[in-house]
This record gives sequence, structure tokens and C-alpha cells, in this order.
Amino acid sequence: MEIPVTPDEVDCVVIGTGAGGAPLLARLAMAGLKVVALEAGPWHDPKKDFATDEKAQEFLFWNDERLSAGKNPLAYGKNNSGTGVGGSTLHYTAYTPRPQPADLHL
Repeated sequence: MEIPVTPDEVDCVVIGTGAGGAPLLARLAMAGLKVVALEAGPWHDPKKDFATDEKAQEFLFWNDERLSAGKNPLAYGKNNSGTGVGGSTLHYTAYTPRPQPADLHL
């Protein structure tokens, strides 16, 4: 993806294009605002980048150490949140099957 040579003025910047950022971007744009998203990861091509097992998908995950903020940051360990356009929706190769009726009963 190319970075524009001349910056455009926008009304809103959304950080992340996951399950929260993407619908927010759509709603803001439908309301007539000029919006832009910032994403930490790349654009993935599902046809060549997604695999059918967790090990092969490891590169989709943001496995960096996580630290809390403040004077005495706490280490949270690695977190496999999605990195790339789509954010956490990249888990399971962006496929979430519809739950079956039995899934909704104890």
C-alpha cells in the first residue's frame, strides 16, 4: 500500500481495522466524514496468506511482549492478537461459522 505524497486533511483517524475499527470507519464515512485508518500490520491476501492450521498462521499474530503503562509496568506476556488489516478478525483466517442451536444451550 502506498503512502500518499501530499497529506489530505481528514475529520477522523481510527486506530486499527479490526472488529471495532472497521465498522466505526464505515459509519463515519457513511455520515459524510473523511476518515483514515492506521494499522500496525500489513494487508493479507486470504488466497495465499491464510492457512488451515494454527502453526502455519503464526505470522498473522502479534506475538510481541505486552507491557502495561505507568511507572511500574507489568509484563503481560505474549498475546496473539491479530496484526494486519482486520485486526483480531484475522483469528481463524477471518472465518467464524454461525453457531448451531445446540451451541447456545447449557
